[in-house]
Amino acid sequence: MPGQKRQQAAPTKRQTGTRELRHATAQRLFLERFAITGNITRACQTAGINRMTAHRWLEHDEQFALAFHEAELAAVEYLEGVAWDRATAADQPSDRLLEFLLRARAPHKYAQRVESTTTGTLSVVYVNDWRTASSA
Repeated sequence: MPGQKRQQAAPTKRQTGTRELRHATAQRLFLERFAITGNITRACQTAGINRMTAHRWLEHDEQFALAFHEAELAAVEYLEGVAWDRATAADQPSDRLLEFLLRARAPHKYAQRVESTTTGTLSVVYVNDWRTASSA
């Protein structure tokens, strides 16, 4: 009848399986690209998804969130390796990168010391910090 909505049939097992396979493939592609680039937008483009999808996965899929943080560590380690190579390059070493690496690896020896005195109340709020999200 005109003007009435048709009810959609429930997805078949084959359709559900295909959807799950696409979902798993998109997550794998996203994580592989993110581990290399550390860039969510590029990882989304590679996986053929939008940023909202990636953020939804992070919020609602614990396994994906854990894999995401592992990929993030891999991206940081890759960048540290590049920094190390540039800092210690035989032809043109970078003193500035060497300084950053020393501060990161041995802050007790090389960190800049800043002393600050405040009066009154000071509060610090971390926004979107995944390390505190699980304890809330």
